[in-house]
Amino acid sequence: MNSLAAWTPTPRWAIPDYPRLIDYLDHYARVDPDREAVADLGGARYSYAALAERVHSLAAGLRSAGVRPGDRVATLAPPHSEAWIAFLASVAIGAVWVGLNPRYTIDELRYLVGHARPALILARSAIGDRDFLPDLQQLQAEFPSACGIYLLDGARIPFPGSDMLFRFGAHPNGPATDPAEPCLLVYTSGTTGKPKGALLRQSGLIACSRVQAHHYGMVDGRTLNPLPINHVGSICDTATTILVQGGAQIFVDDFDPARLLPAFESERITVWGGVPTMFQILMAHPAFDPARLAHVRRVLWSGAPMPRAVAERLAGLGLPMHNFYGMTETTGSICFTAPDADLDELLDTVGHAEASYDVRIADSERGTICDEGEIGEIQTRSPGVLHSYLDAPDATRAAFTEDGWFRTGDLALRDAKGRVHLRGRSKEMYKSGGYNVYPLEIEAVLESHPQVATAVVVSRPDPVFYEVGHAFVVPAPGPVITAGALMSHARKHLANYKVPKSFTVTDQLPMLPVGKVDRTALRQRAVDMP
Repeated sequence: MNSLAAWTPTPRWAIPDYPRLIDYLDHYARVDPDREAVADLGGARYSYAALAERVHSLAAGLRSAGVRPGDRVATLAPPHSEAWIAFLASVAIGAVWVGLNPRYTIDELRYLVGHARPALILARSAIGDRDFLPDLQQLQAEFPSACGIYLLDGARIPFPGSDMLFRFGAHPNGPATDPAEPCLLVYTSGTTGKPKGALLRQSGLIACSRVQAHHYGMVDGRTLNPLPINHVGSICDTATTILVQGGAQIFVDDFDPARLLPAFESERITVWGGVPTMFQILMAHPAFDPARLAHVRRVLWSGAPMPRAVAERLAGLGLPMHNFYGMTETTGSICFTAPDADLDELLDTVGHAEASYDVRIADSERGTICDEGEIGEIQTRSPGVLHSYLDAPDATRAAFTEDGWFRTGDLALRDAKGRVHLRGRSKEMYKSGGYNVYPLEIEAVLESHPQVATAVVVSRPDPVFYEVGHAFVVPAPGPVITAGALMSHARKHLANYKVPKSFTVTDQLPMLPVGKVDRTALRQRAVDMP
């Protein structure tokens, strides 16, 4: 097994510096055309030359279909090379790409398509055992002027010209795109409970990917990518970070430990990354065998705290481990632990702020910089900070301080060594299995049921998913709704990771003197439940 002494960060000068992502793809296709770039576990495989050919061909097809710089291109697919090709082709022509998670219900898809107004949607007709054709036909009927729909699999073609995009040869590149403009739209949520669309710049993706490749030590690395395509962790933390240093990624369309674990050996995986829940699930599986990790050089996690028991087991593998901190609106990580960090540092801190970024901890009320040991909000002017929220100028303005720092909403302190310790979130958002979950969105769904008067969702600890939701519901007059009916209603309108795992139906909620619901009391009540 590898040891910590074998780990060295990638020299910054060893990572090419180009202004556009397509430049990186063309660079590796030119200097090492046969190097493997991307594969689907158990499926297609592409060298850099073959990937570049597919990307340029689709880019030409998108242009011919009328997509122009600034238009949105949506893709409905699991983690798969086809989504990666769609992303690169969209960015190459200056379009803004948005990933749609196959877990979304029709209500969630309707909201996102209505808000993003994509020029077209690239989609599979079926994913797993779910037939998406009825949903796609409904979306096109509801938004006829907003999107054309093109099928990726060609299984059935109910949409005019849905195979047209894939019959173009490689065309000359169009006008050069501006890397300072947005290229990626990732949905997150805010105070209204409805998801907000964070527009991320191409220049930010590249800057963050180069920094992460340096910290990860990933030159010519190989990694698995099982993260959903609507997650910034899939696109930036994994895909573009692999691209800028010429590595290979293997997409996994279903997080099945029985499939994933043998792949560490067969695919010669050198970088094992993910959210803590993924590590916990894989290491608990009967097929987990450290011998399969012979090629792994480092272990990376982010998105939530790692349980100590899991971290201790990981430490027993003798591999370098790294913990990082970032969020959707910063595109990539802005804090990184050191390669020689001990277990306490890995579990209690997110390391130091990246030296080339502006990161501070500030008192939002007073507008002053916090002293050592004082809790404040993490704020940054790093190059990955979002361009804006789509069609939300007020939310964009509110996200920045008067002197131009982005407000993360996360609370932290610095210790005497300059390490950053997270101390909670100023917003009510919680993380379940690495996903951001926003209570207001769930409460709105629950309150749409005619037998619900009020709903409040809080988080409680969970040994596998770190946090899960618990809903307190005050019923409307009439027959009292059951927990089972609430669960069924939520599942019809929400992705499964958003659905509360438990419910309490109650006549009243604890209130604060100012007339607001006492969420702190409810959170404690949920924690105290068996």
